[in-house]
Amino acid sequence: ITIPPNITLIDYAAFQECEQLKEITFSEGLTTIGNYAFQSCTSLVSVDLPDTLTWIGMSFAHCSSLTSITFGANQTWTGAFSYCDSLEEVTIPATIQSISSSAFESCKNLKKVNIASGVTTLASEAFYYCTSLVSITLPDTVETIGADAFSNCTSLTTIKFSQNLKEIGEDAFYKCSALTGVTLPSKLQKIGRYAFYNCTSITSLTIPNSVTTISEYAFSGCSALTSVTIGSGVNYIGGYAFYNTGLTSATFYYTSGWWGATTSSATSGTSFTFSTASEAAKLLKTTYLRYYWHRG
Repeated sequence: ITIPPNITLIDYAAFQECEQLKEITFSEGLTTIGNYAFQSCTSLVSVDLPDTLTWIGMSFAHCSSLTSITFGANQTWTGAFSYCDSLEEVTIPATIQSISSSAFESCKNLKKVNIASGVTTLASEAFYYCTSLVSITLPDTVETIGADAFSNCTSLTTIKFSQNLKEIGEDAFYKCSALTGVTLPSKLQKIGRYAFYNCTSITSLTIPNSVTTISEYAFSGCSALTSVTIGSGVNYIGGYAFYNTGLTSATFYYTSGWWGATTSSATSGTSFTFSTASEAAKLLKTTYLRYYWHRG
């Protein structure tokens, strides 16, 4: 089918489950593709999106034969290409500022993602459950990794972070069990709740001086993690942050001035100090495991 240039909107479920549809030609002038517009068009192989298009809903979800996507200018997608099982590689151009929520969720054969400089945000669940994704490089324009962005990417072994990354969101790398050699960038400020939960192949970590917050359960279940270095900027470590790890060494920049309480909203609590890395590890992992740590 060919969408003529006078059409600006393809509405909700317009071509849903047109299982024999193999080819679509979009014209410049189209601005919106609604939710489910082409959902489950199981014979559709490729999509070339016009530059005038600004918003795509969950439009191409479950297009199980889709192998090629050409993106236009700055566009927002919400679950647009989720569950596209034949998609193996995508290239995100510099004109796209945000990889939107659930954009490629459960694309289980997606192996390679090329992200051009210009992208600033990976929104929630952007690559959730992409179980064939092995490695990814984030350009230095990326500042935020949203909640669950790479959750359950069980084949992901390496990630090169943006040097300007400021926040790793909640559950961002949840159960990325193959992930190793994590090097956190020097401008990172916050590590969210459960961010690296059950990343069972990480063995050591250095938290850079720029980080102020390590949230609850951030590294819980990282069973191979034996060593961590905590930078000078950290003033909050959430409860159970290092629960069920193999931690034997925790080297803190500051070994005094810490206090903890069993609620995150507390303004005072139990003071504690430590003189060795092994002593600090014991406090983090067992003695004060459930405490919310504060400094200052």
